[in-house]
Amino acid sequence: MKKFMTVSILSLIFMLVLGTNVGATSAGTNVGVSENPPADAETENTEGLSTLGLGKPTKSHNLKSSGEMKFSGSAANSNLYTNKYFTGASSVSIEVRNFRDGKLKYKLYKKGTIGAVGTFTLNAKQSQISVRNLDSKGQYYIKFYGPSNFSGSVKAN
Repeated sequence: MKKFMTVSILSLIFMLVLGTNVGATSAGTNVGVSENPPADAETENTEGLSTLGLGKPTKSHNLKSSGEMKFSGSAANSNLYTNKYFTGASSVSIEVRNFRDGKLKYKLYKKGTIGAVGTFTLNAKQSQISVRNLDSKGQYYIKFYGPSNFSGSVKAN
């Protein structure tokens, strides 16, 4: 009976882990982005209020010491978020390439603030580089609105 319970629990955990990103990966391979915002990130709900995740992010990327942070992803309908916060630079370049035939909307958020720090719309098949002055100690992430198909990077200036 004990062995049956152990196998059952492990099977359940395995199924839950496999099913977490099915919507994001069905349109392609995502690198450095997922459907889930960084834990403890401020996100907007339909009423425009902010909600907090349940835990703190497990990782952040220091642009000064670790260099450029790359990402890419595609989703049919889901919103995608960078998997890590980026920090460590007071001026950054955010480069995004839109591979879609339609517009791509994305927003820059800072942990601990309500609302976006910046909102961007990129036309079909276009690239954009945005230079932003940021708090070097702040933790930032990007939300990409679905549908999407993009790649890009964030680097310190």
